[in-house]
Amino acid sequence: GDRAGALQDYTHALQADPDLAEAYNNRAFVRFLEGDVCGALYDIRRAQTLGWKVNPEFASEVERRSASRAAVP
Repeated sequence: GDRAGALQDYTHALQADPDLAEAYNNRAFVRFLEGDVCGALYDIRRAQTLGWKVNPEFASEVERRSASRAAVP
């Protein structure tokens, strides 16, 4: 329930080891819940680059929301 603490923990973990794909995946979920769609999209892409199998429905929803926000002036 402590989203701010979770974000902080995942960020610290990634500072210690920038190749923790699972931490990117988990931080993406928390960022998405917090309304940070751009941050979530970045983390999803980074996790995928590192070989993590991101939930396809989650990735699609983040992509969709990111695209809709980009379309708004």
